[in-house]
Amino acid sequence: MNTWVIIPAYNESQHIYQLVREIKSLNLPVMVVDDGSSDTTYKEAERAAADILLRSEANRGKGAALDMGIRYLLEHTNLEALIIMDADLQHLTEEIEVFLKKLEEGSDFIVGNRMQNPAGMPLLRLWTNKFMSLLISRICRQKIVDSQCGFKAIKREVLEKIRLETRRYEVDSEIILQACKQGYMIESVPISSVYHRKQNSRINPIRDSWRFFLFLWRSRYGL
Repeated sequence: MNTWVIIPAYNESQHIYQLVREIKSLNLPVMVVDDGSSDTTYKEAERAAADILLRSEANRGKGAALDMGIRYLLEHTNLEALIIMDADLQHLTEEIEVFLKKLEEGSDFIVGNRMQNPAGMPLLRLWTNKFMSLLISRICRQKIVDSQCGFKAIKREVLEKIRLETRRYEVDSEIILQACKQGYMIESVPISSVYHRKQNSRINPIRDSWRFFLFLWRSRYGL
């Protein structure tokens, strides 16, 4: 199965080289979408030999970066499945194999689940995630334990049927809800919860929760 890995990245010059090299050691093609970084993210991804490297002139958000990359891969490659990873080393490349196995077994959409052992996850983030996952599970009418996890695997046929409209971190919810609307089952696989003490997350639970609820209201997903 021709599976690509896509990494949306914004000011991740400290991490992107290591991440790309680790993925390439698994013999998987990698796309990096530099979301208007002001540091050397683009140069580091280029130095790491990312197979496809796209760049936005301005910082438009994770959702916009994913939409740009996904559309490009669908149009210009023979992509059969896509693995989405964050650029901040909070996803372990050795766990990609778990997603690949599920894809080979016939799963269409797989989301990582950090909730079995959310060690290190900030408490506010943990409870916000649990609440959002409960709400999304209710809307989708299927259990989705960790809806805010950015580590995902999605087959081409699913990607061809969805159109991302959100531009920031709401995209993790939107992509699940759109797939559910198309009738796909969302499966979960356990992954590690990795948080670095000196790392400042760009996710603001209060601000991004508000964006999440605005997204639900505007999209009218059952609300």
